[in-house]
Amino acid sequence: MASYTLQEYTDMIIMYGVAGECGFAAARLYAERFPARERHPDAHVILRCVRRFREMGSVLRTGQYAGVRVNIDVADEERILQAFEENPRSSIRGVARALGLSQYAVYITLRRNGQHPYHLQRVQQLLARDIEPRICFCEGLLAQCRRNVLFPDRILWTDEATFTPNGVFNSRNNLFWAEENPHIIRQGGFQYRWSINVWAGVVADRIVSSKRFII
Repeated sequence: MASYTLQEYTDMIIMYGVAGECGFAAARLYAERFPARERHPDAHVILRCVRRFREMGSVLRTGQYAGVRVNIDVADEERILQAFEENPRSSIRGVARALGLSQYAVYITLRRNGQHPYHLQRVQQLLARDIEPRICFCEGLLAQCRRNVLFPDRILWTDEATFTPNGVFNSRNNLFWAEENPHIIRQGGFQYRWSINVWAGVVADRIVSSKRFII
């Protein structure tokens, strides 16, 4: 299938922002806004487009750069690699601006040298006594799924988001460049603080309830 045009990719980014950074809502909004277009991207296409734009400053896929020659001398390549060695959390855009190079030149240098962007994973603070119950839960869930593959659709899944004066941590905007995934984590959800919690429950593909609590 042919790639989307630059205008189509740009509209995906715009719809993603209008939809509150929700891929599925952006896909629906795109189809409503551009009904005459021959094809409409799904949520996964839009999210990949957003990720490319954040990571390399362009909505185009790597294959769409065929025929584009980027000359990077050894000195610039070493400067790029040194910048990420000193701070693996640097962004392509920031390094490109600091070194006076194009974002694509920085991106290509990283990929040629086996570097990949890994997202930080936000995890809850765990105590030693929490490990065994979690393992038991996982083993029990796997056993139920082996007996009935539709078992997860019958579970009321709940989650919550916490908003504090410190802001919201966005893992999509925090990358760590390395040859292998170092599994970087960031602890959060500490106790004894005031905050606003937003809770929601989901069964299958339906939101059954949502609540807000001020703590």
